[in-house]
Amino acid sequence: MHLDRCEICPRLLSEAAHALATTVTAPLPDDLDDEELSWNTTFQPGTLVGQRYLIRQFIARGGMGEVYEAFDRDLQERVALKTVTSTACDNASAARRLKAEVQLARRVSHPNVCRIYDFGTHVLLETGAQISFLTMEFVDGQTLGQRVRLAGALPVDEARELGRQLLRGLSAAHEANVLHRDFKSDNVMLRADAGGGWSPLILDFGLARAAEAGSASASSRSSDLLGTLGYIAPEQIQGQPHSTASDVYAFGIVWFEMLTGELPFESAASPAAAALARLERPAPAPSSKNPLVPSDLDAVVLGCLQRSRKDRFRTASEALAALEALEARTRTAIQKRRFVPLIVAAALGGIAAYATAIPSAAKPSAEAAQATPSVAPSAAPRGLEPPTSSEPTPAAPPPKPVARATANSTPPVTEKRQILGAKPTPTPAPAPELGEQRRVPLPPTAEPVKKDGWEPFPDAPSSGSIATDSAGSAPPGRAQ
Repeated sequence: MHLDRCEICPRLLSEAAHALATTVTAPLPDDLDDEELSWNTTFQPGTLVGQRYLIRQFIARGGMGEVYEAFDRDLQERVALKTVTSTACDNASAARRLKAEVQLARRVSHPNVCRIYDFGTHVLLETGAQISFLTMEFVDGQTLGQRVRLAGALPVDEARELGRQLLRGLSAAHEANVLHRDFKSDNVMLRADAGGGWSPLILDFGLARAAEAGSASASSRSSDLLGTLGYIAPEQIQGQPHSTASDVYAFGIVWFEMLTGELPFESAASPAAAALARLERPAPAPSSKNPLVPSDLDAVVLGCLQRSRKDRFRTASEALAALEALEARTRTAIQKRRFVPLIVAAALGGIAAYATAIPSAAKPSAEAAQATPSVAPSAAPRGLEPPTSSEPTPAAPPPKPVARATANSTPPVTEKRQILGAKPTPTPAPAPELGEQRRVPLPPTAEPVKKDGWEPFPDAPSSGSIATDSAGSAPPGRAQ
């Protein structure tokens, strides 16, 4: 068969099928009969495939094959059944390789990745042809490509959120060593979530690699060209091997499509001319097509669309880290803008509170200051300032009388300690200072001494003490 030997015709058929699928710009009418949709399909409604899956309706046709809604009789649940073109499974070894790739893709478990359940074959009774098929999680919704073609560019916040979830799904696949190799907007299903938004699910992980590796006519020269021409990376066009960076480039084109409603490289001549354009010039910034896209988001998208694989994000995890760092800076800037008015308001409130707390009497009006003549108070002599208080000044206490010792007086008795077996020791009198007179006590029986007609002074003590100077000598003319 010519399709089994030619390297170009299968690609042209795949591109033609994709072009037919993407030219739909409006949903199909609800009153369209299922027989009108499935008259040229492989399976008809009611067909039992693989003795297990009951076909309910035809959904869509793409480059890989046809998609049906089916009912799994063993698991009693609804599944999506997708046929694989005969060129991908034209011999037994190719079917084994495809099955191995499906088993590899089943290792990817993430909420944003559509799970693959089973791989099988079915023989048509009419022709005896063997059809390979896959079963996967059924998603009731529309593809991202249909959403963009019908509604145009998505809101920036929604495109940012969908891009983050898609990067998480791609990161999970890359961590499991699984490459997509055909990432595009038509391989992303949008499922409504509980919050009223949309949750993306990535379809057909690893199937593009398996389909090309399973073709008997595939060669090493064209093995890396499989995929949709509008989404393949520049190194794939140059014949270099596919890598995680190639998936990142395809994601960058899908993200550009979400933000602008169109592809970064388009040509009216042919899809091949648009693919070659990415080798000649860099990708434009999304903001050049949509002014609502911020410049910092431009940088992340362009980081996915660098022509050189060395300058591009190598994995989806690196692109996700750059996006999360951007969102962290955005949140910080928003918080600062929110706190600045609060700080200014708090400062103004503090100033107003301070102004109201000052007493009004401390601020005399200008009229009162002009009406009242200012009189300078006379300075009072130092030490004679009037008292500041209205209360009367208390009188000074009278001077204490100075005790004078007499001859008959008894010296002061100090407190005595009664110690057993010891006599009380009198407290010694304090030593007089230099030049100070002291009185020496005399015995009570002593009488004033009269010598040569000398009489004691009138104020001298009659008995008990004689005034001496501080040196211990009596005044001249007095008895020692």
